[in-house]
Amino acid sequence: MLLNFVDREKELKILEERYTSNKAELVPIYGRRRVGKTELIKQFIKNKPHFYFLAKKKKLDDERERFRLKFSKDLNVFIPEAKDWDTVFGSICKNYKHRLIIVIDEFPFWIEKDKSILSDFQHLWDETLNNSNIFLILCGSYVSVMETDVLGYRSPLYGRRTAQIEVNKLGFKDFIKFFPGWKPEDTIMAYGALDGIPFYIKEFELNKSFSENVNSTFWKSGSILNKEAEFLLSQELREVEVYMSILRSIFEGASKLNEIATKSHVDITNINKYIKVLINLKFVATESPVVVNRPKRKNFVYKITDNFFSFWLNYVYPFKDDIEIGEIKHLKRFFRKDYDRYAGLIFEKICKQIVQNLKLPLRPTNIGRWWHKEKEIDLICLDDNRKEALFIEVKWSELKKRDAVNILTELKEKSKFFEWSRRKEYFGLIGKKVLGKEKLRKHGFLIWDLEDIKKSL
Repeated sequence: MLLNFVDREKELKILEERYTSNKAELVPIYGRRRVGKTELIKQFIKNKPHFYFLAKKKKLDDERERFRLKFSKDLNVFIPEAKDWDTVFGSICKNYKHRLIIVIDEFPFWIEKDKSILSDFQHLWDETLNNSNIFLILCGSYVSVMETDVLGYRSPLYGRRTAQIEVNKLGFKDFIKFFPGWKPEDTIMAYGALDGIPFYIKEFELNKSFSENVNSTFWKSGSILNKEAEFLLSQELREVEVYMSILRSIFEGASKLNEIATKSHVDITNINKYIKVLINLKFVATESPVVVNRPKRKNFVYKITDNFFSFWLNYVYPFKDDIEIGEIKHLKRFFRKDYDRYAGLIFEKICKQIVQNLKLPLRPTNIGRWWHKEKEIDLICLDDNRKEALFIEVKWSELKKRDAVNILTELKEKSKFFEWSRRKEYFGLIGKKVLGKEKLRKHGFLIWDLEDIKKSL
């Protein structure tokens, strides 16, 4: 797919505003791998004086020399040999009085090699760059390293940044812009496989159906999407199989630490350490039931938040051997039988994202899933200011009027177990297709299906 640059208006606006400040800028940019950080930077530096440098996991003395030589070559300015960064950048500042953007990509590679680089750059900023016209971008994919070692309170660079940008995955609202002409059902299924990761999106072709794209990417040995999950983990982690087992356990329903430890065969005393790493990588997150007051600390579950990993764990990992030899009949049969179930989970995620794009009778201050013992509600929108609540069930299916009435009746019963001081409440249903929705609306219910969602977006 020819990938157009979509979204990132907010991030670009921040960068452009800092660029016109006419003073030195230090801007850390971070986010998980493949999310589009480098593309954002490329858009920003286009048609501006700049120098881009991709760090490597090598000795810092060698990296500094490589930086010096590349700068001299790219900008046709001689930078003399130097034993420290102050001298290198001092020479750059002497030659460049006008605005210059300098990008150091994968900066955490240097931190991993030698943490003294942080103190070096603190001194560099304080003594050399702070009074220059340099716009310095430090970019990194190791989110935990960027948040702790670059942005954290104990970091030598703390307080030096002039702005910071975390680049997140694209939401569904922007994801659909990559698939003009596709049916809403196909776009939702694609989102369930690719998530909002531009690097993955470009692997799909618009002139192929969703199933054809899956067949030629995820189910093709050696393709990027087939190997990506293992590659990504191997780049970030050492004990790949342990983390894979934990992810698989969570995906299969284990949601508490003791359940995950038991199912993944990891000692309970170590499981928390592994989970924290997966949370830092944005593959796993905790989820608490939506409530008015602050939730109890222990009232949460662990969930895989990454659609790509969920899809891969379900439809690639268990069938690796079959895919490798090209015998995927059983996989295709399982996929046809199972994907509606999986798409239902993705549809719930999407509805949580886009519910505020729908016409609502309240202004939500809190949106989320709720559960208590055996009771569960897919989506609750709370307007805490006006003490109003909207309870919604989400169904990835075509519903007849009778089915919809039954679902809404059950929803009303479940809502009685949701404890709060309410003034007014509403009940809604979001389905793949809801027959007789106009009649249901006349009875005071809020009803939406894919047709309504398409219009709202």
